[in-house]
Amino acid sequence: MPVKVWKLIVGLQRRFLWGGSSSKKKISWVSWSNICKPKKDGGLDIKDLRLVNNALLAKWRWRILTEGQGLWRDILLARYESLFPAPHFAGRPNGFRGVSLWWSDVSLLGTRVNSHSDWFSEGASDQCLDRVVDMGNWAMGDWEWEFRWKTSLDLLDQDLLSDLIESLRQVNLSSTEDQWCWRHEIGGSFSIKSAYLVLEDKARLQRPLPRIDFINLARDRIPTRQNLHRRRVLVGATDSSCVFCGAVEESVDHIFVSCDRISSVWYRVSRWLGVEYVSPNSIMQVFESFFGLGVGCRVRLGFILVWHAVVWTIWTSQNDIIFAGGYSVVDRVKLSSWKWILGKNPDSPCSL
Repeated sequence: MPVKVWKLIVGLQRRFLWGGSSSKKKISWVSWSNICKPKKDGGLDIKDLRLVNNALLAKWRWRILTEGQGLWRDILLARYESLFPAPHFAGRPNGFRGVSLWWSDVSLLGTRVNSHSDWFSEGASDQCLDRVVDMGNWAMGDWEWEFRWKTSLDLLDQDLLSDLIESLRQVNLSSTEDQWCWRHEIGGSFSIKSAYLVLEDKARLQRPLPRIDFINLARDRIPTRQNLHRRRVLVGATDSSCVFCGAVEESVDHIFVSCDRISSVWYRVSRWLGVEYVSPNSIMQVFESFFGLGVGCRVRLGFILVWHAVVWTIWTSQNDIIFAGGYSVVDRVKLSSWKWILGKNPDSPCSL
Protein backbone atom coordinates (compact mmCIF):
# COMPACT_ATOMS: atom_id res chain seq x y z
CA MET A 1 0.00 0.00 0.00
CA PRO A 2 1.53 3.37 -1.00
CA VAL A 3 2.16 5.82 1.84
CA LYS A 4 -0.18 8.41 0.31
CA VAL A 5 -3.04 5.92 0.16
CA TRP A 6 -2.40 4.85 3.76
CA LYS A 7 -2.42 8.46 4.99
CA LEU A 8 -5.64 9.17 3.07
CA ILE A 9 -7.45 6.17 4.61
CA VAL A 10 -6.20 6.96 8.12
CA GLY A 11 -7.39 10.55 7.67
CA LEU A 12 -10.88 9.28 6.81
CA GLN A 13 -10.85 6.98 9.84
CA ARG A 14 -9.72 9.78 12.15
CA ARG A 15 -12.35 12.24 10.89
CA PHE A 16 -15.10 9.65 11.29
CA LEU A 17 -13.95 8.75 14.81
CA TRP A 18 -13.95 12.33 16.12
CA GLY A 19 -16.57 13.95 13.91
CA GLY A 20 -18.92 11.18 12.81
CA SER A 21 -20.78 12.13 9.65
CA SER A 22 -20.09 15.84 10.15
CA SER A 23 -18.06 17.50 7.42
CA LYS A 24 -16.54 19.98 9.86
CA LYS A 25 -13.02 19.37 11.07
CA LYS A 26 -12.88 18.14 14.66
CA ILE A 27 -10.07 18.07 17.22
CA SER A 28 -8.21 14.77 17.54
CA TRP A 29 -7.84 14.44 21.29
CA VAL A 30 -5.76 11.26 21.18
CA SER A 31 -2.95 10.36 18.79
CA TRP A 32 -3.81 7.71 16.21
CA SER A 33 -0.97 5.47 17.42
CA ASN A 34 -2.65 5.32 20.84
CA ILE A 35 -6.03 4.64 19.23
CA CYS A 36 -4.54 1.59 17.51
CA LYS A 37 -3.22 0.13 20.77
CA PRO A 38 -4.96 -2.95 22.24
CA LYS A 39 -7.75 -2.31 24.73
CA LYS A 40 -5.64 -3.71 27.55
CA ASP A 41 -3.11 -0.92 26.83
CA GLY A 42 -5.74 1.84 26.79
CA GLY A 43 -6.48 1.92 23.05
CA LEU A 44 -9.53 1.05 20.95
CA ASP A 45 -7.85 -1.92 19.26
CA ILE A 46 -8.31 -0.40 15.79
CA LYS A 47 -5.97 -2.18 13.41
CA ASP A 48 -2.99 -0.28 12.07
CA LEU A 49 -3.39 -0.42 8.29
CA ARG A 50 0.36 -0.47 7.69
CA LEU A 51 0.75 -3.59 9.82
CA VAL A 52 -2.33 -5.20 8.28
CA ASN A 53 -0.91 -4.56 4.83
CA ASN A 54 2.45 -6.09 5.78
CA ALA A 55 0.73 -9.12 7.33
CA LEU A 56 -1.27 -9.66 4.12
CA LEU A 57 1.89 -9.39 2.03
CA ALA A 58 3.59 -11.88 4.33
CA LYS A 59 0.78 -14.31 3.51
CA TRP A 60 1.87 -14.25 -0.13
CA ARG A 61 5.45 -14.98 0.89
CA TRP A 62 4.21 -17.93 2.91
CA ARG A 63 2.21 -19.29 -0.04
CA ILE A 64 5.23 -18.98 -2.33
CA LEU A 65 7.23 -21.08 0.13
CA THR A 66 4.60 -23.73 0.87
CA GLU A 67 2.43 -24.11 -2.25
CA GLY A 68 4.19 -25.81 -5.11
CA GLN A 69 1.87 -25.01 -8.02
CA GLY A 70 -0.87 -22.54 -8.87
CA LEU A 71 -1.97 -20.17 -11.61
CA TRP A 72 -1.32 -17.13 -9.41
CA ARG A 73 2.21 -18.40 -8.71
CA ASP A 74 2.93 -18.98 -12.41
CA ILE A 75 1.71 -15.47 -13.28
CA LEU A 76 3.81 -13.92 -10.52
CA LEU A 77 6.99 -15.74 -11.50
CA ALA A 78 6.39 -15.06 -15.20
CA ARG A 79 6.06 -11.35 -14.42
CA TYR A 80 9.35 -11.17 -12.52
CA GLU A 81 11.30 -14.23 -13.67
CA SER A 82 13.74 -12.14 -15.71
CA LEU A 83 14.65 -10.09 -12.66
CA PHE A 84 17.60 -11.75 -10.99
CA PRO A 85 18.72 -10.62 -7.54
CA ALA A 86 21.86 -8.97 -6.41
CA PRO A 87 24.39 -11.63 -5.27
CA HIS A 88 22.75 -12.33 -1.92
CA PHE A 89 19.59 -14.13 -0.85
CA ALA A 90 16.38 -12.18 -1.48
CA GLY A 91 18.33 -9.16 -2.73
CA ARG A 92 16.72 -6.41 -4.72
CA PRO A 93 16.94 -6.75 -8.51
CA ASN A 94 18.95 -4.17 -10.37
CA GLY A 95 18.48 -2.41 -13.68
CA PHE A 96 14.68 -2.58 -13.94
CA ARG A 97 12.43 0.41 -13.32
CA GLY A 98 8.73 0.61 -12.62
CA VAL A 99 8.55 -2.76 -10.86
CA SER A 100 7.57 -3.39 -7.26
CA LEU A 101 10.71 -4.33 -5.36
CA TRP A 102 8.61 -6.28 -2.87
CA TRP A 103 7.02 -8.51 -5.52
CA SER A 104 10.38 -8.92 -7.19
CA ASP A 105 11.81 -10.28 -3.94
CA VAL A 106 8.80 -12.57 -3.45
CA SER A 107 9.30 -14.10 -6.89
CA LEU A 108 12.87 -14.93 -5.97
CA LEU A 109 11.62 -17.32 -3.29
CA GLY A 110 10.24 -19.55 -6.02
CA THR A 111 13.38 -19.53 -8.17
CA ARG A 112 16.19 -19.32 -5.64
CA VAL A 113 17.22 -22.98 -6.09
CA ASN A 114 16.78 -23.14 -9.87
CA SER A 115 18.75 -19.96 -10.46
CA HIS A 116 22.22 -20.78 -11.82
CA SER A 117 23.84 -17.50 -10.85
CA ASP A 118 27.43 -17.10 -9.74
CA TRP A 119 26.66 -16.52 -6.06
CA PHE A 120 29.16 -19.23 -5.03
CA SER A 121 31.51 -19.24 -7.98
CA GLU A 122 34.54 -19.14 -5.68
CA GLY A 123 34.86 -22.47 -3.88
CA ALA A 124 35.75 -26.13 -4.18
CA SER A 125 32.22 -27.55 -3.86
CA ASP A 126 30.18 -28.45 -6.92
CA GLN A 127 26.94 -28.67 -4.89
CA CYS A 128 26.47 -25.13 -3.60
CA LEU A 129 22.90 -24.87 -4.90
CA ASP A 130 21.92 -28.48 -4.19
CA ARG A 131 19.42 -29.51 -1.55
CA VAL A 132 20.43 -31.75 1.33
CA VAL A 133 18.40 -34.64 -0.11
CA ASP A 134 20.54 -34.51 -3.26
CA MET A 135 23.84 -34.62 -1.38
CA GLY A 136 23.70 -38.17 -0.02
CA ASN A 137 21.68 -41.35 0.50
CA TRP A 138 20.22 -43.44 3.29
CA ALA A 139 22.14 -46.66 3.97
CA MET A 140 20.97 -49.07 6.67
CA GLY A 141 19.12 -46.30 8.46
CA ASP A 142 22.11 -43.94 8.43
CA TRP A 143 22.67 -40.94 6.19
CA GLU A 144 25.81 -41.12 4.05
CA TRP A 145 27.09 -37.87 2.54
CA GLU A 146 28.20 -37.88 -1.10
CA PHE A 147 30.14 -34.71 -1.76
CA ARG A 148 31.30 -33.64 -5.20
CA TRP A 149 34.25 -31.33 -5.70
CA LYS A 150 35.38 -29.22 -8.63
CA THR A 151 39.01 -30.26 -8.16
CA SER A 152 40.91 -32.82 -6.14
CA LEU A 153 41.41 -31.90 -2.50
CA ASP A 154 44.86 -31.26 -1.05
CA LEU A 155 45.91 -32.36 2.44
CA LEU A 156 44.61 -29.21 4.12
CA ASP A 157 41.23 -29.52 2.39
CA GLN A 158 41.00 -33.17 3.40
CA ASP A 159 41.57 -32.24 7.05
CA LEU A 160 38.84 -29.60 6.78
CA LEU A 161 36.54 -32.16 5.17
CA SER A 162 37.11 -34.56 8.07
CA ASP A 163 36.17 -31.83 10.54
CA LEU A 164 33.08 -31.01 8.46
CA ILE A 165 31.90 -34.62 8.39
CA GLU A 166 32.47 -34.97 12.13
CA SER A 167 30.34 -31.87 12.75
CA LEU A 168 27.60 -33.10 10.40
CA ARG A 169 27.40 -36.42 12.24
CA GLN A 170 26.16 -34.53 15.28
CA VAL A 171 23.12 -33.35 13.31
CA ASN A 172 20.11 -35.67 13.44
CA LEU A 173 18.58 -35.88 9.98
CA SER A 174 15.07 -37.15 9.31
CA SER A 175 13.97 -39.31 6.41
CA THR A 176 10.80 -37.22 6.03
CA GLU A 177 10.64 -34.13 3.88
CA ASP A 178 11.22 -30.81 5.65
CA GLN A 179 8.32 -28.39 5.85
CA TRP A 180 8.05 -24.71 6.61
CA CYS A 181 6.65 -24.06 10.08
CA TRP A 182 5.20 -20.78 11.44
CA ARG A 183 6.42 -20.75 15.04
CA HIS A 184 3.86 -18.18 16.20
CA GLU A 185 0.97 -20.64 15.76
CA ILE A 186 0.58 -23.91 17.65
CA GLY A 187 -0.22 -25.85 14.50
CA GLY A 188 2.69 -24.33 12.58
CA SER A 189 0.47 -22.81 9.87
CA PHE A 190 0.71 -19.15 8.98
CA SER A 191 -2.12 -16.81 9.97
CA ILE A 192 -2.56 -13.11 9.26
CA LYS A 193 -3.71 -12.51 12.85
CA SER A 194 -0.53 -13.92 14.39
CA ALA A 195 1.61 -12.08 11.83
CA TYR A 196 -0.14 -8.81 12.76
CA LEU A 197 0.51 -9.41 16.47
CA VAL A 198 4.19 -10.10 15.78
CA LEU A 199 4.52 -6.91 13.72
CA GLU A 200 2.63 -4.95 16.39
CA ASP A 201 4.99 -6.09 19.15
CA LYS A 202 8.01 -5.27 16.99
CA ALA A 203 6.66 -1.80 16.17
CA ARG A 204 6.02 -1.13 19.86
CA LEU A 205 9.65 -1.92 20.73
CA GLN A 206 10.96 0.28 17.94
CA ARG A 207 9.05 3.40 18.99
CA PRO A 208 11.29 6.29 20.11
CA LEU A 209 11.78 6.68 23.82
CA PRO A 210 9.77 9.49 25.44
CA ARG A 211 11.85 12.33 26.78
CA ILE A 212 11.88 15.92 27.95
CA ASP A 213 14.15 18.09 25.85
CA PHE A 214 17.32 18.27 27.94
CA ILE A 215 18.30 21.69 26.58
CA ASN A 216 14.89 23.19 27.40
CA LEU A 217 14.98 21.63 30.85
CA ALA A 218 18.45 23.03 31.54
CA ARG A 219 17.36 26.50 30.36
CA ASP A 220 14.07 26.45 32.28
CA ARG A 221 12.04 26.42 29.07
CA ILE A 222 9.38 23.84 29.90
CA PRO A 223 5.72 24.70 30.69
CA THR A 224 5.75 24.81 34.48
CA ARG A 225 3.07 26.95 36.10
CA GLN A 226 5.66 29.60 36.92
CA ASN A 227 6.71 29.86 33.26
CA LEU A 228 3.09 29.83 32.07
CA HIS A 229 2.33 32.78 34.38
CA ARG A 230 5.37 34.66 33.11
CA ARG A 231 4.18 34.23 29.53
CA ARG A 232 0.61 35.19 30.45
CA VAL A 233 -0.77 31.79 29.51
CA LEU A 234 -2.19 31.49 33.01
CA VAL A 235 -3.70 34.84 33.96
CA GLY A 236 -5.78 36.28 36.74
CA ALA A 237 -6.22 34.37 39.95
CA THR A 238 -5.12 31.03 38.52
CA ASP A 239 -3.19 29.07 41.11
CA SER A 240 0.51 28.68 40.24
CA SER A 241 1.47 26.53 43.22
CA CYS A 242 3.03 23.09 42.90
CA VAL A 243 0.54 20.41 41.88
CA PHE A 244 2.18 17.98 44.29
CA CYS A 245 2.54 19.88 47.55
CA GLY A 246 0.50 23.05 46.86
CA ALA A 247 2.80 25.11 49.11
CA VAL A 248 5.35 26.65 46.74
CA GLU A 249 5.22 28.14 43.26
CA GLU A 250 5.78 25.46 40.64
CA SER A 251 9.25 26.09 39.17
CA VAL A 252 11.58 23.67 37.40
CA ASP A 253 13.86 23.11 40.38
CA HIS A 254 10.95 22.78 42.80
CA ILE A 255 8.83 20.32 40.81
CA PHE A 256 11.82 18.12 39.94
CA VAL A 257 13.97 18.39 43.08
CA SER A 258 13.02 20.38 46.17
CA CYS A 259 9.35 19.43 46.56
CA ASP A 260 9.06 17.20 49.63
CA ARG A 261 7.24 14.47 47.74
CA ILE A 262 9.71 14.57 44.85
CA SER A 263 12.74 14.64 47.14
CA SER A 264 11.60 11.36 48.67
CA VAL A 265 11.45 9.86 45.17
CA TRP A 266 15.09 10.76 44.47
CA TYR A 267 16.07 9.37 47.88
CA ARG A 268 14.37 6.02 47.25
CA VAL A 269 15.78 5.76 43.72
CA SER A 270 19.28 6.40 45.12
CA ARG A 271 18.80 3.63 47.68
CA TRP A 272 17.61 1.34 44.88
CA LEU A 273 20.84 2.08 42.98
CA GLY A 274 22.93 1.61 46.12
CA VAL A 275 24.36 5.15 46.24
CA GLU A 276 24.27 7.93 48.80
CA TYR A 277 21.79 10.74 48.17
CA VAL A 278 22.70 14.32 49.09
CA SER A 279 19.85 16.78 48.68
CA PRO A 280 20.74 19.11 45.76
CA ASN A 281 19.51 22.62 44.99
CA SER A 282 18.72 22.20 41.28
CA ILE A 283 17.89 19.55 38.71
CA MET A 284 21.25 20.13 37.01
CA GLN A 285 23.06 19.26 40.24
CA VAL A 286 21.16 15.97 40.29
CA PHE A 287 22.24 15.33 36.71
CA GLU A 288 25.88 16.07 37.53
CA SER A 289 25.78 13.73 40.52
CA PHE A 290 24.29 10.89 38.44
CA PHE A 291 26.80 11.55 35.65
CA GLY A 292 29.65 11.11 38.12
CA LEU A 293 28.41 7.74 39.35
CA GLY A 294 29.80 4.45 38.15
CA VAL A 295 32.97 3.43 36.38
CA GLY A 296 33.00 2.94 32.65
CA CYS A 297 30.94 4.34 29.82
CA ARG A 298 28.17 1.70 29.89
CA VAL A 299 27.60 1.99 33.64
CA ARG A 300 27.58 5.78 33.46
CA LEU A 301 25.07 5.73 30.60
CA GLY A 302 22.90 3.40 32.69
CA PHE A 303 22.80 5.92 35.55
CA ILE A 304 21.95 8.73 33.11
CA LEU A 305 19.11 6.63 31.70
CA VAL A 306 17.70 6.20 35.22
CA TRP A 307 17.94 9.98 35.71
CA HIS A 308 15.92 10.48 32.52
CA ALA A 309 13.40 7.89 33.71
CA VAL A 310 12.91 9.75 37.02
CA VAL A 311 12.50 13.12 35.28
CA TRP A 312 10.07 11.69 32.72
CA THR A 313 8.02 9.89 35.39
CA ILE A 314 7.76 13.01 37.55
CA TRP A 315 6.70 15.11 34.57
CA THR A 316 4.02 12.65 33.46
CA SER A 317 2.76 12.05 37.00
CA GLN A 318 1.34 15.49 37.72
CA ASN A 319 -2.13 15.39 39.22
CA ASP A 320 -1.88 11.61 39.42
CA ILE A 321 -3.33 9.85 42.42
CA ILE A 322 -0.23 7.68 42.71
CA PHE A 323 1.25 10.40 44.93
CA ALA A 324 -1.60 9.87 47.40
CA GLY A 325 -0.55 6.38 48.38
CA GLY A 326 -1.44 4.48 45.25
CA TYR A 327 0.89 3.00 42.65
CA SER A 328 4.48 3.84 43.61
CA VAL A 329 6.34 6.42 41.53
CA VAL A 330 9.58 4.59 42.23
CA ASP A 331 8.10 1.41 40.78
CA ARG A 332 7.22 3.36 37.64
CA VAL A 333 10.80 4.65 37.48
CA LYS A 334 12.15 1.10 37.71
CA LEU A 335 9.72 -0.15 35.06
CA SER A 336 10.52 2.74 32.68
CA SER A 337 14.27 2.25 33.14
CA TRP A 338 13.99 -1.46 32.42
CA LYS A 339 11.81 -0.94 29.32
CA TRP A 340 14.06 1.80 27.94
CA ILE A 341 17.19 -0.30 28.38
CA LEU A 342 15.56 -3.24 26.60
CA GLY A 343 14.30 -0.88 23.89
CA LYS A 344 17.82 0.35 23.24
CA ASN A 345 19.49 -3.05 23.62
CA PRO A 346 17.15 -6.11 23.62
CA ASP A 347 20.08 -8.41 24.49
CA SER A 348 21.16 -6.39 27.51
CA PRO A 349 21.83 -8.48 30.65
CA CYS A 350 20.49 -5.62 32.78
CA SER A 351 19.22 -6.86 36.15
CA LEU A 352 17.25 -3.77 37.19
